[in-house]
Amino acid sequence: MTGSTRPLLARALAWTVSVWMVHAVLRLAVLARHDAFGLPFVGKLDWYIFHALCFDLRWITLASLPFLAHVGFWEHRKAWWSRAGLWGLYAMHGLLLVLTLVDHETYRFMGCHFTPDIFATYGNGAAGRQVFGFLANDKGGRYLPLALLAILFPLAVLLTRTMRKRPTFSDLPALRKLLIVALVSNAVGWAYTEMIWGGGFRAQKLAPVWSVWWSSLRESRASRVSDADFSSLTRAWRERWRTENGADTLWDFPDSNRPYWKLPRGGTRVAPRDSQWNIVLIVLESHRAVNCGFLKAEGARRDATPFLDSVAPGAETWTRYQCPALPTVRALTSIHLGILNHPSKNLTSDNLGLANRALPAILGEAGWITRFFSAADPAWDNQTPWLRQWYQGSDYDRSREHDADLFAHGADWMRRNLSKDRPFFVAFMSKSNHYPFNPVPGVDPVTSPDLQKRMEATMRYTERSVEAMIESLRHEPWFDRTLFVVTGDHGFPLEEHGSSSIGYGLYSESVWLPLVIFGKHPALKPGTRHGEPASHLDLGPTLLRLAGVRAPNHFTGRDLLSPVPEGLVRTATGGDELLAVTAQGRYHSTLSGNPRERGAEGFDAADPLELKTLPPHQWDSTALRKGRQESRLLEAVLQRNALCPPQPAAK
Repeated sequence: MTGSTRPLLARALAWTVSVWMVHAVLRLAVLARHDAFGLPFVGKLDWYIFHALCFDLRWITLASLPFLAHVGFWEHRKAWWSRAGLWGLYAMHGLLLVLTLVDHETYRFMGCHFTPDIFATYGNGAAGRQVFGFLANDKGGRYLPLALLAILFPLAVLLTRTMRKRPTFSDLPALRKLLIVALVSNAVGWAYTEMIWGGGFRAQKLAPVWSVWWSSLRESRASRVSDADFSSLTRAWRERWRTENGADTLWDFPDSNRPYWKLPRGGTRVAPRDSQWNIVLIVLESHRAVNCGFLKAEGARRDATPFLDSVAPGAETWTRYQCPALPTVRALTSIHLGILNHPSKNLTSDNLGLANRALPAILGEAGWITRFFSAADPAWDNQTPWLRQWYQGSDYDRSREHDADLFAHGADWMRRNLSKDRPFFVAFMSKSNHYPFNPVPGVDPVTSPDLQKRMEATMRYTERSVEAMIESLRHEPWFDRTLFVVTGDHGFPLEEHGSSSIGYGLYSESVWLPLVIFGKHPALKPGTRHGEPASHLDLGPTLLRLAGVRAPNHFTGRDLLSPVPEGLVRTATGGDELLAVTAQGRYHSTLSGNPRERGAEGFDAADPLELKTLPPHQWDSTALRKGRQESRLLEAVLQRNALCPPQPAAK
């Protein structure tokens, strides 16, 4: 560097080139590894790496140019101001290196980018405690993300010092040549990735973290629905709702600005005490229908549900039930609020001021005791403030994170605090059947590392825990007036369609769930198996009816015990993925209309595991159109805070 006339500019250029090289290392570290579940993160490394290097070269160059120009212009005018620009360049790329690593690892674990929404939902201490458990079980290298984090800056500094010793950085003419080479390389890379071999889904997967955040913010601003479209979508949805509910004339939609808000004619009605029913809602972590023995006639492949198998013959069951949203936090909001999943945001972190009337809150106002028991820390995905709104009390303790302990504790609380003189709604959320399906005390030993076998063992353990709780309550005076409702929050893919990323493709292993309702309620017909499409959106209307309450609500589903209408469609969304399920089949596309990674697909209803794609002329495009309209309306409702009129503050 002794002959350089631009030492600060040389340092800035050396840092920029070094940053690009470190990003190249990070790209290899994610693209050449398995995902967190042991499957290749990408199928063909050579299809991704060149695009990744070109994308990174382009954005690093564009982001650095203002700083480089600043450093070069002021270096011989105001050296201190030039140094400020240099340190700004250091800080910007230092921050982006860390965020890039987090983005890559988030994609490996969750199948999605590290967005503002993900940060808002999981950026808390409870989530932080769980991260180390996930890293310890990372099939792509235990704790490797922490090792990468540790070497990021030392590697960048080492490369920068090495670069500065090269002749290329020794004088002004050489620096000019370097800039020309960088600009030509960018032009060639742009032509190749944008014109010769476009990015498509590859470009979405390789998007740099700054682009992901910028797109997320732009999407929030750009997705507003005009008043005219809002009215049109509202009319279409209400027509579908009335069709699905048998043209029910006992409900009125009083407010054109709140599409889902409906009032029962004659006002709120609560059945007499001798017609009121207690409800125990049990939501089981990752309890997928693919593993349910009692659903083998409908295509299930495994037999990991001994308790549900034993009660299903005397219960009402739904054989095509699904979650409309995942992971757990989105599934729980769909269950409690009766609305579809927002395609890109989590309600728990982005809509804290949302006026709502959740199922337990409605029952609580009607006189029910309500309580929520969770084996997982609700603060993990920001459920805590919502549970405070919805329930009269919630119960979590780190000493009860194993399902047997959770359900035993819940049973003890119920025996001590409930009586036949007042109805109750008690909900449970289990945890033990969560990736990586680690055995806890009471789980049958599994010597194989096979995740399928590990999941079967933890599912059986959870079921035994549920059965033990119910059996311990059988002699309580209120037991015969209690309904038990058992379902899952969502499923979990274990390579069935080439991935173990939760929500990948929204295939059956991710969204198909059991729903079993049993008890001595006169409206139930034991042994009935329902084959129509159904989802978490339908729980609210169904359980209110069974409890004996008619009250204003914004539930978008239907009473599952009412006659089944023709043309019924149930949808699920996850990011840009869209699944529409009808009586005839299951159809996969995207909300935006952009290309789907595996292409649009359709499957016959008689193919629940989605093994053989139907020819396109047999797909139901109307169902997909309804799904897009439903999602678009939901986005607009949330943006306008238009679920229901403002509710009085909780006392």
